[in-house]
Amino acid sequence: MTATAARDGGSSVAVRTFQVASIIGLWLLMRPYAGIVHDARIYVGRAMADLHPATIGAELAFVRDGQSGFSLFPRALTAAVGSIGPGPAALCVTVLGLAVWLGAAAFMLSRLYRGASLWASLVCLAALPAAYGSHEVFSWAEPFATPRIFAEAASLAALGLLIDGRRFWALLALAAGVAVHPLMTLPTLAAGLAYLGVSDRRWRVFALACVGLGLAAAAVAALAGLPLLSRLTQVIDAQWLAILEARTPYLFPNLWTGGSWALLACQATTLALAYGGASDRQRALIVATSLTCAAAILATAIVPTLLVIQLQLWRAQWLTSFLGAAMFAAAVAPLWRRDGAGRAAVLMLACAWIGRETLAFAAVCCGLALVLGLFPRARDLPRAVPIAITVFGGAAIAGLVGAEMLGFSRVVRSSPPDTWNLLHRLASTTPSRAMMTAMAVAAVAGFVPRAVAARTAALAGSMGLTLVAVLYWDARPPFDRMVESGAASSLTARLPPGGGEWVDGSGKTWLLTGRPEWWSSRQGAGVVFDRTLAVEWNRRYEALHAAGLETSLARLFDHPEDAGPPTMISGAGLSAVCNLAGGPEWVVAPVSRLDPSAMGPGVAVWRSPAPFHLFNETAKRLAEVRDFAIISCPPDGGGSQKEAP
Repeated sequence: MTATAARDGGSSVAVRTFQVASIIGLWLLMRPYAGIVHDARIYVGRAMADLHPATIGAELAFVRDGQSGFSLFPRALTAAVGSIGPGPAALCVTVLGLAVWLGAAAFMLSRLYRGASLWASLVCLAALPAAYGSHEVFSWAEPFATPRIFAEAASLAALGLLIDGRRFWALLALAAGVAVHPLMTLPTLAAGLAYLGVSDRRWRVFALACVGLGLAAAAVAALAGLPLLSRLTQVIDAQWLAILEARTPYLFPNLWTGGSWALLACQATTLALAYGGASDRQRALIVATSLTCAAAILATAIVPTLLVIQLQLWRAQWLTSFLGAAMFAAAVAPLWRRDGAGRAAVLMLACAWIGRETLAFAAVCCGLALVLGLFPRARDLPRAVPIAITVFGGAAIAGLVGAEMLGFSRVVRSSPPDTWNLLHRLASTTPSRAMMTAMAVAAVAGFVPRAVAARTAALAGSMGLTLVAVLYWDARPPFDRMVESGAASSLTARLPPGGGEWVDGSGKTWLLTGRPEWWSSRQGAGVVFDRTLAVEWNRRYEALHAAGLETSLARLFDHPEDAGPPTMISGAGLSAVCNLAGGPEWVVAPVSRLDPSAMGPGVAVWRSPAPFHLFNETAKRLAEVRDFAIISCPPDGGGSQKEAP
């Protein structure tokens, strides 16, 4: 081996090590572990309910569960929870899910890109927003224990196999995804058929025939009144619809926020700019996923029957959201190298992504980016035009970033240090995301340092980043760590038997109490699958709201700072809740929320070993809470969780 070859081999190893280490570090940094949060509460709760059917299993949401039976994931998670406990099981599933997802994404993108472009696409996936749908409820590669991340991984692997022409193995991967989470995988099946039709004319007739026969068969089955498919023609009644629109507005495209449409516009604009310089494979994938996404959202808006709403066809947007982030560097690097108009287009696209909270602003920026980037006549514009647009874009970005960082400084001042991790919050700010994305674009554009010292520094920095990210990846607040470790099990002995209501709880207080929750916002996640659950869940919410125990926005938001100032809980309010038909057997509430009329002689106080934090509207900051009142409902008031309607 010559000296040159040895140097090249060493350089190649160093570059590959830098790429792998930096990707792992960035992904851990941008997706910290927050514990059993979001929909992990649903799946871990389902596992706990299966393991403890007489207690946690008696909770209304688990008794009226209309979705777990369609997936193999709950069974696997139940086995894990039964073996090692809910906290460790959720952590292990999250680590496994992220590893599988990142591996599948790297495999799929390696069918489209090589070298620096592949690395850049993975960096952009880590840095750019991963949300899809509305209200930022869902995103791909979620760092908590749900089946979605595994279904997404199976879908990405299937697309990679399909691009390679290995259709049988792609079908097996899709079958695995359907077994884990059908709603996330079905759009990929449709996109796969579209990809075959777009990339090969011989498959076009087959793909169209599959779509036509599928729709015809579904229509016949619906008209024949077959189970499940009969819902295709069933209209959601007014009462149920009102509950769904209040608790789950993301199910209805006509209720989506302007920011949600703006993000979709940013993703679509990125894909349109990427299309011009894309290979045949990349173009076919862009067209296939875009057609699937548009058809799915349009069908949901036009035919909002029960089955269509339950299928949540709009989830197909996750594919275009994924591609919009993955192809960002490949879309803008050629424009940046091209000329002044191209650089102005890049700046306008960056403005749109950064200012995506405002639909009008994002739409204007996306429109300018498309005109400057795609129309040949834009190159003949007077030089002053792209310069003026560049100045406008720079000023807009500076203003948006300045406003964001001002808000960030307020959050830092108003939050106790043990409620969140400063490292992850800093990483999620626009300057940090922009720096990561700029590095990815520079790599694709060929602006890579050649000096040995620069490469050595980059390698050392990536290794250090990975080490720090691993050490600080677990970002659970102390109270959540305590709950998930079972350290507060002594509380159970102080509670009356039966189910109860934990005011301002996290939707997973069954981990603390070993008892079913009477009501939580988390229980409303499945109201689209069961009308009885929806009506009873809403009845309980209305009762809690009328009594002053819950705020008006609690049906959608779990964060008290979003819901407005909480009211003090009175003795009359507690009596009203306790005396409800099928009401709770007990109520636990922060002592700071109770007025003197609620603090009777029979009220016990439990002091939490770890601090819980609630947003104080008056002080505009999170306040520490340790003391919780335990109120027993009278035996002749309330009712057993099992007897709830």
